[in-house]
Amino acid sequence: MEILLLALATLFNGGYSICSAFYSRKTKEKGDAFLYTAFVSFSALFFFLCYSKFQLRLDEYTLLLSGLFALAYILVSITTVYAVKCGSVALTTIFIAFSLLVPTFFGIIVWKESVGVLFYVGIAIFCSAIVFMNLPNKNEQNQGQDNCKKSSKGKISIKWIIFVVLAFIGNGACSVIQTYHQKTGGENFKSEFMFFAMLIVFACNMIISLFINKGKIFPKFKYSTIGIAGGFMNAVVNLSVLILASSGVIAQSVFFPIISVGAMIVVYICSIIIFKEKLRWNQNLGVLFGVIAIVFLQI
Repeated sequence: MEILLLALATLFNGGYSICSAFYSRKTKEKGDAFLYTAFVSFSALFFFLCYSKFQLRLDEYTLLLSGLFALAYILVSITTVYAVKCGSVALTTIFIAFSLLVPTFFGIIVWKESVGVLFYVGIAIFCSAIVFMNLPNKNEQNQGQDNCKKSSKGKISIKWIIFVVLAFIGNGACSVIQTYHQKTGGENFKSEFMFFAMLIVFACNMIISLFINKGKIFPKFKYSTIGIAGGFMNAVVNLSVLILASSGVIAQSVFFPIISVGAMIVVYICSIIIFKEKLRWNQNLGVLFGVIAIVFLQI
């Protein structure tokens, strides 16, 4: 059962990234990341409402951690948007992907999960896979918007560093809060945890989107609706993580890196099939490292 959930989480995490990529390609600079995230969160909260069979229960502890999770989710959503505007998409992706090491080592330190030498070898290969998969090409190296006012061409701006650090913290915090809730008495409130978190995320993103678009939000609904599919996939990922965390059969120090690097492999395979992209040598090497990392992490 746990292996199936791990596979589902990996596939659907990759699928969620594909939905986001499709949205970005279709809308380009005319897109609204906040509106898209609002659709994602609305779809996810409806998923968990259905999963609970429309019988949500109030629990103070769950509401507290759900609110913290929502704040971390909003933080990473907003700062990722501005980090990409300020600097390299590839470098931003690398740093955010590395944030999955936060819950990995949190599990080792706090929950005393036992790991061996092969685990650390797998983590090292995992980090290498992320870097190789996302190494920027010549065009991406100089990517950045004028609003960040880089001091000179090719240099990393202070604003980008601030945004990417906040995104790193937010993404890592999401995973830590989520698993902490499940391991400290919240295992019977999975639906409630995610429903109320996504409700907060939906409300905040809709307010931001309405403010930014100033009454011209409806024309942007057309492509944002793909967020419904993305939200469903994201909900499946979160539900799988919650179940894996509460069961404890697979250590979180193992399943988080596998979900992360596995999803990247899914994305790159789909990029070839769906978007007809040709992978560069470093990306092919990154995929190979990713497969090797998964093997080492499961030994």
